[in-house]
Amino acid sequence: MTTLPIQHILPQLLADLEAYSRLIVQAPPGAGKSTLLPLYLLKSTWLEDGQIWLLEPRRLAAEQVARRLAQTINEDLGNSIGLMTGEFSKVSSTNKIVVMTEGILSQRLLNENDIPNCKAIVFDEYHERNVQTDLGLALSMQCQEYLSEDLKIVLMSATLDSQLLADKLQANTITSEGRSFEVAIEYLPAPLIQNRPALLSQQVTAAVRQVLPTQVGDILIFLPGVKEIRQCIDNLEHLQEQSIKVVPLHGQLTWDQQRDAMAPSTHRKIILATDIAKTSITLEKVTVVIDSGLERQAQYNVRQAMDELVTVKASQDSLIQRTGRAGRVQAGICIRLFSEEDYFSRNEFSDKSITLCDSSQLALNFASWGSLDLDDYFLMDKPETKRWQTSLELLQQLQITDNQV
Repeated sequence: MTTLPIQHILPQLLADLEAYSRLIVQAPPGAGKSTLLPLYLLKSTWLEDGQIWLLEPRRLAAEQVARRLAQTINEDLGNSIGLMTGEFSKVSSTNKIVVMTEGILSQRLLNENDIPNCKAIVFDEYHERNVQTDLGLALSMQCQEYLSEDLKIVLMSATLDSQLLADKLQANTITSEGRSFEVAIEYLPAPLIQNRPALLSQQVTAAVRQVLPTQVGDILIFLPGVKEIRQCIDNLEHLQEQSIKVVPLHGQLTWDQQRDAMAPSTHRKIILATDIAKTSITLEKVTVVIDSGLERQAQYNVRQAMDELVTVKASQDSLIQRTGRAGRVQAGICIRLFSEEDYFSRNEFSDKSITLCDSSQLALNFASWGSLDLDDYFLMDKPETKRWQTSLELLQQLQITDNQV
């Protein structure tokens, strides 16, 4: 197997999982959490003829991780390594590791009310927590408590409040130090143009002009949404004449378009992406990250009684994850389009979507599982009280639950 920074903690990891059923693994981006650790778990005596379910927060990451795992052991996808996303499935009875999105895990648990054949559930990039992450972990913990006491649950991340999580989960923590390659960080706040801060597209263009002649490799630019990506592409299209490929990468693209954006190219590439590119995927030639410092976040709109996407400042842990994209295969540089003071003024961790979003779907899922009492579940954070009550009342109005809820 390839030697990666996480290698030195793997023997301890196996020993801990022999003795305990829950484990937290904290390791920097590029350390090998997604690719080396799952394969090492195949050595576990407790695995026997069972499977390891490896969860990824996004379908693009799930596919790339699954294909890398299969390639590492010189097998075709679908043999020892399976893959399940909403758009694609390649599984068989010979699977030892099944990579899936978090939404697929929740669907499987709710539909089957069991975890046949599964010996370990590994939540990769746990810091990316969304409602599906919290739901999946809550149901997995119930499976461990009531259906399968020998089930192993592993949470992996580069940036999380590991002590708080370990205390609530009653789990051991293993930490791997060091990243694969160092990334230098520079700050480039918006200049004033006619006494006004430059537009984001102007900032991006200026940063690209700065790094193109001084850095080698591809450039990955993090932007909050599709609108900003299109605006920046319009400003950078002229670079195509210099044999530089300018491509978008976001969730509204087709499956083939996303894979094309990630594929190696003979030309230098500038990839303009949302947070879809933040975790668990490897863009092999990227040595430069340009970070707008912004992201889209789903938040509940009381007036409209539904979620809406709001542009907010990304938290410190999110920015650290983005920076790590420049150090996956060689040393790199990250240019942040804001000040260092701005960085240190931001929240250390992102607000969790379970506290911000409409909780009706979560309530429906818990009702399907068998209990609407939040105290019955392991939840790091709970839905906002009024919003949760509104969700329960909606289920009653739709006659999904009785009046005793």
